[in-house]
Amino acid sequence: MKKSHTELLQGLVSAGLRERYGNELEPKQINANTVFCSIAPVRMLLEMKQIEEAGFIDYYLMAFWIFNFHAKAAGIEVWARGAVPSSVVCYCLGLTEVDPIKYGLHSIRFVNEDLPKFQFDIGASRFDDFMKRAEEILAENAEDYDIPAIRECLFKDLKPASYLSKKKERPLPNDLEDEFARYALYFPQTMDLFTAYVNRYPKCDFIIYQEQMFDILREVFHVGGIKANHIRLSIQRGETKQIEAYKQEVFEASDLSIEEKEKAWQRLTSNPKAFLKAHAVSQVLASYRFDMGDGFIKKWKEVRGYNEGLAGVKDADGRWGFIDKTGKLVIPCQWKRIFYFSEGLAGVQDDNEKWGFIDKIGKVVIPFKWKIVNEFHNGLANVQDDNENWGYIDKTGKLAIPCQWKRTYWFYEGLASVEGNNENWGYIDKTGKLVVPYQWKEAFNFHEGLAQVMNADGRWGFIDKTGKLVIPCQWKRTFFFSEGLAGVQDDNEKWGFIDKTGKVVIPFVWSNVQWFRNGRVRVQTVLGGGWHDIDREGNDVQ
Repeated sequence: MKKSHTELLQGLVSAGLRERYGNELEPKQINANTVFCSIAPVRMLLEMKQIEEAGFIDYYLMAFWIFNFHAKAAGIEVWARGAVPSSVVCYCLGLTEVDPIKYGLHSIRFVNEDLPKFQFDIGASRFDDFMKRAEEILAENAEDYDIPAIRECLFKDLKPASYLSKKKERPLPNDLEDEFARYALYFPQTMDLFTAYVNRYPKCDFIIYQEQMFDILREVFHVGGIKANHIRLSIQRGETKQIEAYKQEVFEASDLSIEEKEKAWQRLTSNPKAFLKAHAVSQVLASYRFDMGDGFIKKWKEVRGYNEGLAGVKDADGRWGFIDKTGKLVIPCQWKRIFYFSEGLAGVQDDNEKWGFIDKIGKVVIPFKWKIVNEFHNGLANVQDDNENWGYIDKTGKLAIPCQWKRTYWFYEGLASVEGNNENWGYIDKTGKLVVPYQWKEAFNFHEGLAQVMNADGRWGFIDKTGKLVIPCQWKRTFFFSEGLAGVQDDNEKWGFIDKTGKVVIPFVWSNVQWFRNGRVRVQTVLGGGWHDIDREGNDVQ
């Protein structure tokens, strides 16, 4: 008997579930209870229920035949972007290579009551072949499917992508989560968060992703599914009245104190421009696509990039160690958390949640006594004590500068910015002496002798190492100086470049910019559009 479309999709997804998650699906006995080791089957069932109830079965079936089965048979590269990687069903159908569970993605961003928004990059050299074959598949199934509706759904956001045919070796990033966050924040409207992230990583206390909004709604207010997505949409659209109505509704249903609820709600609504992590993960992994197939990488639950010849790896028990470039485990997996190696040492956390440092043979060289640490820069690492004050230690573990500040950054060019008790920032030297008074609302690292500072009005300028304001605080946002030039943003939210005298040398015409490297810089004419390079005079270069 001929199977229904629902049965066909259920069969394909079930087969994909076994292929993708394998042994994780096997039930285990824990304390006389039988439990499943993976949430994947539950996620799959919930998604399938929503897909069937919404009447979207045919869209997923045809997506499988076109983007997976026939594209792979023809050797055409396909890469999913947008919210597609959020779905376990899509992962099981081979429509994305991103495991949504591994990266903390939420199904509801793709599988909901709205028509699924399939977004794919197609290998540019075979794009015409792909489209021709896709139309043939639709024609062959015209009797059983609503072809015009499926064509509109599946082909609305396809892009030819030349990067899919460029197989070049690239090292893994130092920390994938760091790469995801940088990608998500690197836009003019979130440039202040990007700059804060770069300077404060890994301790960041702000919302970056939409997925974090879902986490708060679920964990604090016990709201999930479609309702959570509606709340997220209202926040991101700035629907003031609807947001207030949702707030009253979820507050009434929560047993937390009013102070706890207000604090959680304030965090939830703190970044209406929160980025879709699913897309950030997809785009970052795409750039490392052809490096991530090494066998030794696959056997670890998580892999961080190489730094100083070693990469952090997490085993099946959630413990961290380090491998060398041959894949050999040279420092056993025994730590709760780790940093990458810097200046020959790496911060590691023990079971008491205290941090110390190990050398490259795994020997503990700085004891476990710190609440939080950062990596070493210029011979010093900033550390936080049990009173949540920050200071600096040297590579012997000696407290070189006592813990006394609310926040600190790394030393660059001999100085580090620190936050005093008055919530203003100043700069200290390596003896701990305050050389630039606490007078700035935000202050970042020195580059090429100048540092970005923000005044009480939220305007950015630059100071020299004596603390003198050499470029007035007049810009909405700024980048650090690189090769003598710095990107600055005007009140029209356009970017240009200034020299060290503050003179504008490249006009304010760009929607997004990076920083100069080897005489050129990447810029965007239209936000979200393609990047291209310009030289120091603002001329396009190939």
